[in-house]
Amino acid sequence: MQGYVLAFRPGLRQGTIVAEGGRSFNFVGNSLESDVDGGDIVTFKPRVTRAGQPRYQAIHVRVVEKWSERLKSCQGNLLGELHMTIQSEGALSRSH
Repeated sequence: MQGYVLAFRPGLRQGTIVAEGGRSFNFVGNSLESDVDGGDIVTFKPRVTRAGQPRYQAIHVRVVEKWSERLKSCQGNLLGELHMTIQSEGALSRSH
């Protein structure tokens, strides 16, 4: 499966992944195959434990894309869109 790291607490080596479809999976540092940060895109194997209520865990977590690299690749497009929006809104307010 694939998802993104919603949160990672380095001191505890615990985190949460949100998978495609919105389901959350918890993971612990010993299931990591590489360093992870919040926002990273990861692949993992899901595991469901049933002690009372079902719990969803991620094992064999591996980073496929760092959030910082993804930000660099889309940053230019987003900044361009923001700039165009600000310019067009400024032009509209001056004409009224």
